[in-house]
Amino acid sequence: MPRSGASPLRASRLLRGAVTKLQFAPESRWEECAALSRGEDGCAFEEWFGAFGGENIGVEAFFTVRRGLQEIPAFVGFRCAFAGRRAFVAEAARLFTGGGLSGARDFAAFAEAEFGAPFFSGSPDFMELGLVNMWNSFGALTFRPIPDEPFAALASALAVSERWNGLLPAPPALELAYSSPVPHWLGIGLSSEVQGGFALDMKTAEALLMELRP
Repeated sequence: MPRSGASPLRASRLLRGAVTKLQFAPESRWEECAALSRGEDGCAFEEWFGAFGGENIGVEAFFTVRRGLQEIPAFVGFRCAFAGRRAFVAEAARLFTGGGLSGARDFAAFAEAEFGAPFFSGSPDFMELGLVNMWNSFGALTFRPIPDEPFAALASALAVSERWNGLLPAPPALELAYSSPVPHWLGIGLSSEVQGGFALDMKTAEALLMELRP
């Protein structure tokens, strides 16, 4: 695997596209997430929040990035302590179902205003390949710190990992993760849908990682 270093990747470049779904999860257990679509009753989520059983809550907004004729699924998210931020998280649900937080950049700005600092500042702290909503159960491939040549490192790791090279049970995605002001991330879908499941789209991975360079 190529030597790791501080690779300059600018995740904020992909914060474009309309938000189509929010989802919430205890801690980082996305297998247990609750999803909220545009137009649903955001107030109904108060019951779910009332029964919330985690110390921290994860919030993600799903959107689509357009590159020429290609449409790439993506998501932006953050994790924070639930006890002190319940009103903020509930407001995100209400705004979204009421027509607000329409774009990925709007969602990020809403969170930045709450936490008092910009998201996606500088280079990511680490990069992970995982499966959407199966991040823990399937397991992730982590690169910490970001390699000097992210795509070469990814391709090298996948060359010796059989389970990533066959059919996958859920869409694969590459996350660029940051730790400050709270843990937050950008996820880029790398899925090619095939009969019986999903497969990695390495051409998209290479193109997007190149686009994120300065």
